[in-house]
Amino acid sequence: MSPHNIKSWWPWSRFWARAATNSKPCSSSACGRRCKHAYAHNANYKRKFDAAGVHPDDLRTLADLARFPFTTKDDLREAYPFGFFSVPREQVARIHASSGTTGKPTVVGYTRNDLATWGNLVARSIRRQAAAPA
Repeated sequence: MSPHNIKSWWPWSRFWARAATNSKPCSSSACGRRCKHAYAHNANYKRKFDAAGVHPDDLRTLADLARFPFTTKDDLREAYPFGFFSVPREQVARIHASSGTTGKPTVVGYTRNDLATWGNLVARSIRRQAAAPA
């Protein structure tokens, strides 16, 4: 199994089975907007998309997402330190970095909006597990 073949990862196989039959528009969704932003504002993403033969406009349904490349840890290492940031560094509110003990460190930056989105995602995940505020 290739680590770059998301269709073979469990439990993702069920997601892709549903996505293959889902004709819901994706290009104007949050995912589509993020792909367009990354392509327009980050040379590394543009290069990866071009090498994979895809363009953000090709993302019309969830099933199309399977054709888009992953961002790997090696990609982050090759672009160290800030080569995968898609916003100006002034907009980065928090940086997470690995120690680099097994190679070159990796750096990921988050905007205030990213942090709010992450907080909401974690809250929904906790709530989904039937936990409630005390």
